[in-house]
Amino acid sequence: MLSSGRRRRSSAILSLAILTLWSALPSALSFSIRPLPSVSKEISLFASTADDSFEGTVRVCNGPTCTQKGGKKTLELIQQVAEASEGRLTVETVKCVSECAECGLGPNVELRAKGDSGPFYPIKNNVRSAQDVQTILGVSSVPEPSN
Repeated sequence: MLSSGRRRRSSAILSLAILTLWSALPSALSFSIRPLPSVSKEISLFASTADDSFEGTVRVCNGPTCTQKGGKKTLELIQQVAEASEGRLTVETVKCVSECAECGLGPNVELRAKGDSGPFYPIKNNVRSAQDVQTILGVSSVPEPSN
């Protein structure tokens, strides 16, 4: 159970995050929202015309909470997909993708689709398995990480 001091601090951080998002809402509404790719079709990971697979930059949180919850494995899985993507996918690490608002939901991954200009990008929580990576990136398989 959290101490009252930690609870107040967590509540203050959450309130600040909500206020920040609320104040940015009018400008965020002027941007188009693009749905995540569908995984209903069989997609070859190595095909150069895989039109349903994600193309852009994936930012993987490597902060302490996400790392403790399996972020290292998530990073390895996504790097394997990037290596096979023929340059359509780049991977970056960042200490926190959500400025600590979603740390308890990690490992967290931010998807920055090619051509999107922000300011907000989708954050996917609890990305731990190859199946999770397949779903968020719209690929049919995830190569095993080489050790």
